[in-house]
Amino acid sequence: MVLTEVLTHLEAAGSEQTRKTYARHGIKGECFGVGYAVLGHLRKKIKIDNALSVELWASGIHDARVLACMVTDTAALTRMRIDSMVDAIDNYALAGELGDLIARSPLLMEVHDAWRFDTGEWRSAIGWRMVSALASKGNVSLDAGRAYLSEIEVGVAAAPNRTRLAMNSALISLGGYNHGLYEDVVACSGRLGPINVDHGDTGCKTPDPVSYIQKMRVRQKA
Repeated sequence: MVLTEVLTHLEAAGSEQTRKTYARHGIKGECFGVGYAVLGHLRKKIKIDNALSVELWASGIHDARVLACMVTDTAALTRMRIDSMVDAIDNYALAGELGDLIARSPLLMEVHDAWRFDTGEWRSAIGWRMVSALASKGNVSLDAGRAYLSEIEVGVAAAPNRTRLAMNSALISLGGYNHGLYEDVVACSGRLGPINVDHGDTGCKTPDPVSYIQKMRVRQKA
């Protein structure tokens, strides 16, 4: 598929109701309001097309940028490119898509090291998203996990809003995927109490790490 064809398809698939929903989630600028089911269908149709992904991102349209993250060739991803991409982000949904792309790429550890303590909200949120990615892959040792917990306990109160949510998610991933860290996460969560995240004009809530991990354990045993 070529850029004009994809953009025409996205525009036709958009809806005013979805645009309103996305707006409540902080998505600004040009947006067609395309649902993720349509984006997923297009991802399967396009598969991987790095040249197209660059063009989709350059369009500046939110839906196109989400799709760009889905069809990028991770082997072709460079630090310069993701630095440019993160500088253009203005909402957490797109930051999450970029984070998922980076987590699938060879840049995971580089971003984990460089962005976790960045003062910018999107970089630091993505940096902590890499911790969750590592935990989900079983690549976090007990010592490394406990070091992350210490970093969260020391830094979460002063972290940017969405970084706090990413840290909360890291607590869940660390305790949910590494059973040896469960008691450490319970103790850390107890000392921290609920992590405050502003979800704006939405019904979203910050999950309690311990309760969520317990649900994960039930699913893992099923």
